[in-house]
Amino acid sequence: VSTQSTGIKDAVSDAGQRLYAIVASLTTPENVKWAEETLTAALTKAHELVTLAAQYFWLALDLLAQYTKLAKQYVTANFIDDPVTAERVRGWCEGAYTWGLETGTFYFDKV
Repeated sequence: VSTQSTGIKDAVSDAGQRLYAIVASLTTPENVKWAEETLTAALTKAHELVTLAAQYFWLALDLLAQYTKLAKQYVTANFIDDPVTAERVRGWCEGAYTWGLETGTFYFDKV
């Protein structure tokens, strides 16, 4: 732990103790106890939520890496290893046209 980090921790701890002393002098012991319990519960919940958010963040990064790899493989296999020709473009257009006719007929009963 660096000296600067220790100094910041000491300063935060000192500020917390001073704030606690001020609150304790202005209210009843029951209110201080309630404030301690509420703050502890809030900090515990915040810690749980931050931990959960971090787990979802890493999951999202992992999925992004997997899908990026799959997309790269698809582009390589379909466009680089097998170059695009006029015949392939014609086949794609015919496929899209056929799909459009089938979809339009199915969903709209007219084309």
